[in-house]
Amino acid sequence: MVAKIIPNHASGFGNICGYTMDRDKAKIIHSEGIRLGPSKFIAEQLNMYANSNNRVKYPVGHIVLSFSKELNGKLSDNVQKFIAMDYLTKMNIKNTAFVIVAHSDKSHPHLHILFSKTDYNSQKMNDSHSKLKSLKAINELNIKYDLRTERINSPFTDSKSKYYIAKKEIKYAIQNAIYGKNKVNNWNDLQKVLGLKGISTEFKTKGNSSEIQGVSFSKNEFRLKGSEISREFSFSKIEQIFQSTRELPNSIKNDIPTPTIVSALDTSKERNISLNPIFDLVSGIQPEQENENQQKKRKRKLKY
Repeated sequence: MVAKIIPNHASGFGNICGYTMDRDKAKIIHSEGIRLGPSKFIAEQLNMYANSNNRVKYPVGHIVLSFSKELNGKLSDNVQKFIAMDYLTKMNIKNTAFVIVAHSDKSHPHLHILFSKTDYNSQKMNDSHSKLKSLKAINELNIKYDLRTERINSPFTDSKSKYYIAKKEIKYAIQNAIYGKNKVNNWNDLQKVLGLKGISTEFKTKGNSSEIQGVSFSKNEFRLKGSEISREFSFSKIEQIFQSTRELPNSIKNDIPTPTIVSALDTSKERNISLNPIFDLVSGIQPEQENENQQKKRKRKLKY
């Protein structure tokens, strides 16, 4: 069910009452504050309430409640009355005269609610944020009276619909196959893994050639393009992922340095080279200095 608020009837209730009541398959199912009769008689009564306060610029209230085509012929007058009354309560439209007219001349049943925005006390009704109030009221009534209709094949349905469930399952399966522990790196393996989970893979070719342009994945009655599931799951993107995973082992081998065999002779040379600076520091004393010291010691021994 949806609601449409008709704004600003400046000419009063005369024309709108004639439009809603003077036609085939139109029926007044409920009213309050007025006596029933011809459309002109009802319009005079509503205008009397509406014009009781001259400060109200647009006192005519008009709301249309429309039901889905699937409910055509399935809603009794009493059920439509209760739904309309519940809607008026949620919209805080009360203490005023109104009339509810049911139409069955179209493929979808709908109601016209005509009411005075000036209440019985000649006070203007508070109609601020009426569209937001109406959206909230419609959502609550659709759940309460089970008036929602599921369109399984449409992506514009509720997030819990079968379409989104299938989409999530396909996306998770592809992610697990490409990025998981036992990830695949070619299309044949991917088809096998997805097939085990009830997901079929179809390729789109360019014209009559064998050149592949796109890929689609199907589960149950839903068929989705790879790019529709995710941007990274188009045919070209998945092919790039496969190529990178196939090239990765070779690149790892090329990056590992080859070990060099060092002989025992070479290691001994390296040790000698590394130790030479230490011996140089320790030795530090040159042969000429050693001779002078020895000569001094000899002279001292000769004196004694």
